[in-house]
Amino acid sequence: MLPPRNLGNELEYCRAMEPTLNVVGLGEVLWDLLPGGKQLGGAPTNFAYMCSLLGHRAAVASRVGRDPLGDELTARLKQLGLATDYLQIDERQPTGTVQVEVDATGSPRFTIIEPVAWDFLDWTPGWAELAGRTDVVCFGSLAQRSATSGATIRRFVQAVSAGALKVFDVNLRQAYFTADVLADSLRLADLVKLSHEELPVVTKTWPPYVAGELQMPPPRGGPELMKLKVPTIVPVFRWTAASRPR
Repeated sequence: MLPPRNLGNELEYCRAMEPTLNVVGLGEVLWDLLPGGKQLGGAPTNFAYMCSLLGHRAAVASRVGRDPLGDELTARLKQLGLATDYLQIDERQPTGTVQVEVDATGSPRFTIIEPVAWDFLDWTPGWAELAGRTDVVCFGSLAQRSATSGATIRRFVQAVSAGALKVFDVNLRQAYFTADVLADSLRLADLVKLSHEELPVVTKTWPPYVAGELQMPPPRGGPELMKLKVPTIVPVFRWTAASRPR
């Protein structure tokens, strides 16, 4: 049985749960192509990995190309202990990549390649079965940049049981989001994770949904950490029964 949903962030929530829950990272999985080499990435994938470190069964539900990068990515997920049974293979589109360039000031610039395999997530009987036994699912806005993947992601989230925890990672990147996608995702989510930089965008996009209806817990460590802008400090909102947007 899931514990009460009153914890400050999704990792604390996972830590408090029994170590046998089924966690799904739903959406993009990709390679970040950094100046120093490539690194596995994708917000839902990172979520699944962190939950696996806490002892939970974690799977990545995404799509890669039938190419060397896809083979390497699949092998890496297995090496990390993540289930790849629900990793779809695309015969036409390449595995997702993000080009990362660093300027003279040390600031990164990201180019998210499109279209790629995870822009074509397909609703399958296997994914329907996975949704039916999912206890926690994390999904984001980036993988919903295409209509195909957006529809599949929302269908998956709607198919999980009523007791499952649905975590929405806002994760705004470039112009890869719309007000409709964000509003639909907010309606589906139990927890909403976003950065302090993303918060003004959210409140400006849907003031009827957000203003006065969400609670943001203070970051661990107090205001000093806020001033330092520690990257891991993010607000996590939890809908109440009365405040959930309709």
